[in-house]
Amino acid sequence: MIHFPLQNIRKSIDSQWNQIYYSETRTIPGSADNYIVDLIEVPDDGTINPKPVINNFTETNTYPPPSGYYYVNYGTGYIGFNNSDEGKDVTIEYYAKGSLVEADDINYLYNLIMNNKKQVDRFIVDQFIVDNKYVYLTYVPNVNEHIDVYMNGLLLDEGWDSDYILSDNFLTFAPNLLLTIDDKIIVKYKYMDD
Repeated sequence: MIHFPLQNIRKSIDSQWNQIYYSETRTIPGSADNYIVDLIEVPDDGTINPKPVINNFTETNTYPPPSGYYYVNYGTGYIGFNNSDEGKDVTIEYYAKGSLVEADDINYLYNLIMNNKKQVDRFIVDQFIVDNKYVYLTYVPNVNEHIDVYMNGLLLDEGWDSDYILSDNFLTFAPNLLLTIDDKIIVKYKYMDD
């Protein structure tokens, strides 16, 4: 999963680390996501700053980890959990080194350059969006193209039983999706030709 905006590796011109401390609260996902949480940035492995810490869990070098443990892939920022821990809320504290650049990032930039019909709409959630549970897109997305909707850097799922549905310019959020003032929403899509 891609988290926007991307951050450069946090080193100064003289190669000194300037890592940022993060605290992310997540819910351990189910089997569709292989019980894996992906951090916003790649964490320090303990070389400069402490390794990631998750309250009530212990880090292990074994994958898949046993119940009550977590496994960190320091190259990708992915954290794996045991299937018995599905649905638990965890707070992950770590020092961030910068963003992992994935093929999806490069592919998106390539498509943006090669096709001037790509659109990115950005929203800071206000009281109207919280009350009405929808946003109005600038253009009608092309029905033949998938759209990407991010909330606070996390990719949301589309569909009747998921996070949102799309109808013309209206992107309506599921009733159970918690929206709060100052959440940030980014929608990337290809729109129809004039």
